[in-house]
Amino acid sequence: MKKISFFALTLLLICFIWHNSLVDAPHSTAVSRQVLAFLNRALAMLTISQPLALTEHLVRKAAHFTEFYFLGSALFSTFYAFG
Repeated sequence: MKKISFFALTLLLICFIWHNSLVDAPHSTAVSRQVLAFLNRALAMLTISQPLALTEHLVRKAAHFTEFYFLGSALFSTFYAFG
């Protein structure tokens, strides 16, 4: 059961990353800006003295890093489960 679960998770992550790579630039930018606005509002509520601000570049890089981190973890777990 573990093997199938890890394999399915890996396939789902690959499909998710592939879907994100097929999105056109205006839509991708709009999504990034929504996430950026949410994160900046959250940071503004958390900071006490000087407000922190993220940029769209950092948000996009963090999204790529996170996607591929989870894909790498899923691949490692899948290969480990299959021995």
